[in-house]
Amino acid sequence: MALVYIHRVGEYSFASAPTDYSVLRGLRSSGYHSAGSADAPRTVMAAAASESLLDIKAEEIQLLRKLEALRKSKAELLASRRLRIGIVGFGTFGRFLTKTFVKHHDVFVTSRSDYSEQVGQLGAKYVPLHEAAQLFEEGLDVCVLAV
Repeated sequence: MALVYIHRVGEYSFASAPTDYSVLRGLRSSGYHSAGSADAPRTVMAAAASESLLDIKAEEIQLLRKLEALRKSKAELLASRRLRIGIVGFGTFGRFLTKTFVKHHDVFVTSRSDYSEQVGQLGAKYVPLHEAAQLFEEGLDVCVLAV
């Protein structure tokens, strides 16, 4: 359910998009914008402006819904994609990062000392420091310095 607040000039704001546009259509058809004959030309112009404003607001709501759907699709796609993460340093923090990231991503580790066995046991790939250029040839999405 949407929160729709109607001002006397026909504007509205919302906290969430309305589930149907009957609220907007109802404003147009209800004669809400009609006024007395004293300032009829001015009222007709105001009513036309308010009606076009309602059309713009309705289109804005549709675009916001579409944007929300696109953001949700993007988040789902990114969540399903495994990142390729490089970690430089395999100390306490580097080990923690490797254990954490390897659950959902492809991890490549380099360090001064040879930790190939420990890195392999965690499910990551070890690259010796003297071949650090190879680490960056792996097409990394992220590189973390844990030194």
